[in-house]
Amino acid sequence: MKRTALVFIAILLTMGVAWTAYGEEALPPPKRLTTKHMMADLKHAYTMLLQHHPHFKEMDIHMKSDWIDRYNNYLQLIKQAEDEEQFKQVMQIMLNDFRDEDTRLLAKDEYDDYYDHCQSVQQSAFKDELEKMSAKRRYAHQSTDESNHQYMHRKHHQESDMHSEEIDLQMFTLPNSGYVLRLPN
Repeated sequence: MKRTALVFIAILLTMGVAWTAYGEEALPPPKRLTTKHMMADLKHAYTMLLQHHPHFKEMDIHMKSDWIDRYNNYLQLIKQAEDEEQFKQVMQIMLNDFRDEDTRLLAKDEYDDYYDHCQSVQQSAFKDELEKMSAKRRYAHQSTDESNHQYMHRKHHQESDMHSEEIDLQMFTLPNSGYVLRLPN
């Protein structure tokens, strides 16, 4: 009985130490993206854009059908992508078609700023998306230098602007890659 109690306490202590150590450094790296993962993330991003981007509320039927036709082009590019770098390039090609600097994948330092902001306020529109494990894994293992490439780097916002931005922005985490898609409301 005494031995069972000691084993139980040891297990609880081990779990407590493991739980406390589960910070950014303890997160496993993001999974390697396969073509299937890249295609699924492209489809997810495309669907979120189609359903939530204000650009589509203003388009007529002909313009929408052009956009839908472009999806096949993006899909072909994704099928040819050999690595994550090429995946991000294809995503950027798609996002650049909006000609809108508010529509983008978050860079690491921007993700970190939004994440810190969400931790400091009780309610945040983005908190659920930023706290998804795939996003945490992605941005925990992405160096700041890596996110400064032209397709991920944008002007970053001051902390004071973040609360007002929550009304004007939406964020969606791509399920396989963990990148966070930021778009206007």
